[in-house]
Amino acid sequence: MFFLITWTIYGSWLPGDPRGFRTYHKRQTVPSPERYADEDEVPYEPKRYIPLYSHSASKSSGEVKLNWEQMKAACDVIVQTAVALGVRGTVAVLPQHVHIVVEMPEEITTGFFCNRVKSKSSLRLSDYGLKGKVWARRYHAKRISEEKVIEARRYVQSHRQEGAVISEFGF
Repeated sequence: MFFLITWTIYGSWLPGDPRGFRTYHKRQTVPSPERYADEDEVPYEPKRYIPLYSHSASKSSGEVKLNWEQMKAACDVIVQTAVALGVRGTVAVLPQHVHIVVEMPEEITTGFFCNRVKSKSSLRLSDYGLKGKVWARRYHAKRISEEKVIEARRYVQSHRQEGAVISEFGF
């Protein structure tokens, strides 16, 4: 089974985020401008959500951003853990989030996979000065068909132009 999985750094993409966000329990999707907005969705009005974002940020202990060394270390651990689980894929680690396209054996769930790679990479990142929470608790996993795998891998690889650390394993 193929999946496109995304998870974020702890404290990023809070409700009201100017880049777009999804409200509590996915009750409302507020698309970001330009990049992610669908044509049939209502345009995003960032000013409308400034109070929500300010409130969300005041409740957070602060956003973490990975530097180049930390992104590289996280990528290495994600790849090592995935390979050990018999998973193959393409991963992009950015300062505030991770995208990964994976093919997983049927006996491995996305929850198990994400928990394993996030916990192991958090442990490695503690060697780089990041103590406590690094990754947000949740993740987004979308099952994709074999026909869409190449397109999804290109999407993940396209983050290279944003400074992402990219790695392919098992393909």
